[in-house]
Amino acid sequence: MKFPAYSKPFILWSSVFVLLITVITALLLLSKNVIRIEAVTETNRITISDEEFNFYLDIVRSGELNRELTPELKEKAMDYAKTVYAKLQLAGRYGVVDTYSFEKLKQGHREENEKRKKMKEEGQVFYGPEHLELGDYFEYFIDEMTMATISAMAEKESKPLVKESRAYYDEIKDLFSDETILFDLIKQSENGASDEIEHFELNNNNRRIFENTEPELLSLLDSLQAGDEAPYTRNNEPYIVAMKSRTKLDLAFDENKEQAIKMYVNDVHYVNEMNRAKDALEIRVPDQTPESSA
Repeated sequence: MKFPAYSKPFILWSSVFVLLITVITALLLLSKNVIRIEAVTETNRITISDEEFNFYLDIVRSGELNRELTPELKEKAMDYAKTVYAKLQLAGRYGVVDTYSFEKLKQGHREENEKRKKMKEEGQVFYGPEHLELGDYFEYFIDEMTMATISAMAEKESKPLVKESRAYYDEIKDLFSDETILFDLIKQSENGASDEIEHFELNNNNRRIFENTEPELLSLLDSLQAGDEAPYTRNNEPYIVAMKSRTKLDLAFDENKEQAIKMYVNDVHYVNEMNRAKDALEIRVPDQTPESSA
């Protein structure tokens, strides 16, 4: 299960967020982030079936070296179930999900695989494999729901959260800095003389290109200060990297208010609210000696 990651650089976080929302939405073909499955309520006592508990048991068991069924493993599965239903309750509170049931989840999984099979037969393009395992489908469902809940939280609670978001922004404001780096790549000839000089500008707009094409160069640049030079090999040829200047512009909270609030909700507020909901939950299973469904 993927949980909201701790703070990442703003540009990378935003890009991944947008891409993941697009892919998952295409995968599940959801409409307006509303998943109508059997009732999600604010009740603190929830009874789940043996089958559903065994499903969670298999998920937590898959990450264990010792996969033997133990009381500790059952406790992990119960904790996982509480996390799932805490997330569902928050999603329901913010209008992302209004209904849920394990049976309906399985039905959606079957329908999705039938749809993928038909699309393949018709030569249509779709994301991911032809057949999704139930665990994969469930993970997509939970991840999409979680991100939609975070967005709804940030939108509906933007005013009450300004003070907390501003304080958090002060702690992580370096992540919102817009830095421009000017550097030269100087190609070296066999006798060590400088041959060709290429001038470059690195900023937040093109940093991703360097991450994908020349990560070693980017790592080197991050370690250099203005006036520094360092050797670098590019396409098996020797170069000198000459750092000309680094200019850092710190963006004020009010210039990034919307994204700063989203970052605070993602990193702090959602996690706190989810843990509160989880602590209040009691999950009951009719059979307390489940066997694996694998």
